Amino acid sequence: MGNGLKQLRQARGWTHEQAAEAMGVSRGQLIKLERGERRLTADYIRLAADAFGASELEVLGTPRTVRLVGKVGAGAEVHLFDGDMSSERIDEVEAPPGADEATVAVIVEGDSMFPRYLERETIYYRRADAAGDPAGLIGREVVVRLADGRTFVKVLRRGSSPGYFTLDSYNAPPMEDVVVEWVVPVKWVKRD
Repeated sequence: MGNGLKQLRQARGWTHEQAAEAMGVSRGQLIKLERGERRLTADYIRLAADAFGASELEVLGTPRTVRLVGKVGAGAEVHLFDGDMSSERIDEVEAPPGADEATVAVIVEGDSMFPRYLERETIYYRRADAAGDPAGLIGREVVVRLADGRTFVKVLRRGSSPGYFTLDSYNAPPMEDVVVEWVVPVKWVKRD
């Protein structure tokens, strides 16, 4: 997985040796961290943030903001601003850890998803994760678009026959035997 170490080092005009010294690691460790050959642990992230005078998100190479593409309203239906996976930016919200250009967000409105999600919390997902077999997401919290165009945040369950799914809610009756257009896992939730 990529990170922001190389960009931070180059932005300061530092050599590998200078950056490694500032972080308190060897040149070889720094190079492996930059290349993603060594895991960027919480300790390394803190060392790099201090050395470069950067945020932890910058060290991770995480965008500072992501597109806000909709709102989760009554009945846990997601109201996408343009109705599809390529939603245009209507607003931006703070990016979660590990976000990339495909990460988007929806804001919870109301209490239809209580107690799991509270009003004004932000739910993040990656549009690029929509590819593949929805059956691999059985039992997970997902953002799901139905064949009729409605979009929800639900728990995906098996339907009564292949190609059909049941969508569970926390405080509403299940939606049984629906056909899905796309489904993506909820990646992260920002709690207020």
